[in-house]
Amino acid sequence: MLNSKRTQMLCVSAVMVALATVLSFLKVWEMPFGGSVTLFSMVPLVFLSYKYGVKWGVFSAGAFSLIQMLFGISSLGNDLVTVIGSCILDYIVAYTVIGLSGMYRNRIKNVTLSMVLGFLTATLIRYAVHVISGYIFFRSYAEWYFGQDGIPFGAFILEHVSGNALSILYAFAYNLFLLPDTVIDVVGLIVLSVAAKR
Repeated sequence: MLNSKRTQMLCVSAVMVALATVLSFLKVWEMPFGGSVTLFSMVPLVFLSYKYGVKWGVFSAGAFSLIQMLFGISSLGNDLVTVIGSCILDYIVAYTVIGLSGMYRNRIKNVTLSMVLGFLTATLIRYAVHVISGYIFFRSYAEWYFGQDGIPFGAFILEHVSGNALSILYAFAYNLFLLPDTVIDVVGLIVLSVAAKR
């Protein structure tokens, strides 16, 4: 009985990780140095974490992170320190923390609220990880980024902010692509939980 349950968990997880990978290629928007807004790509990982618990969710999200790293490593450039650091932070850590999304499963009875709050907490951690990585490894792009046409207040920022402060601001601003991505995933989670209740 225990073996069949574990086999079922492995099969469901394999399907969900594969689905998350496919959905990660359905990009609404893509940033120039990595990061994109996708259609519901985190929803399968949140589902796994909620259904099977945080440990299993972290394991599954970790597997997803390695797949994403393999597909994204070519965009990281040639600097070995940047490639290794970004692989660790922007891929392995950033995606694996999504596995924490089931953290409120036994604390909040409302399924929708539990999944959404868990996902938002995990995404906030993911955002922090991306910001740290952006500041450490990609700070040299700060002036270029704010000098681009279409960046709100870019010229004003370049005129009034410089040095470390500019690098920190860049790391925070660049990774705001997670905001629309998160909104899309939250909509997906609400639809999923409502469908599950029915």
